[in-house]
Amino acid sequence: MQVAELTGKRQSQIVRLERGLADPRLSSLVEISNGLGMEIVAVPTRLVPAVRRLMKEQDGVPATRSRLVGNDPEDAEEPSDEF
Repeated sequence: MQVAELTGKRQSQIVRLERGLADPRLSSLVEISNGLGMEIVAVPTRLVPAVRRLMKEQDGVPATRSRLVGNDPEDAEEPSDEF
């Protein structure tokens, strides 16, 4: 019931979405996310690993050393002589 109150949607709409019985419009998803204090952001697929790493760091979870780029071979780091 809280989600319905926060988002301005009817409880029956929220239940249908939670159960996968409805396919919401993008505008409905934006309204619901805004009501819950979130924002929907489109992220290019190749940058998803970087976003996940940043989110973990924000939550205080130590991130393993990884690149902040996608999985393209051309993005691979060059070997280094540094220690």
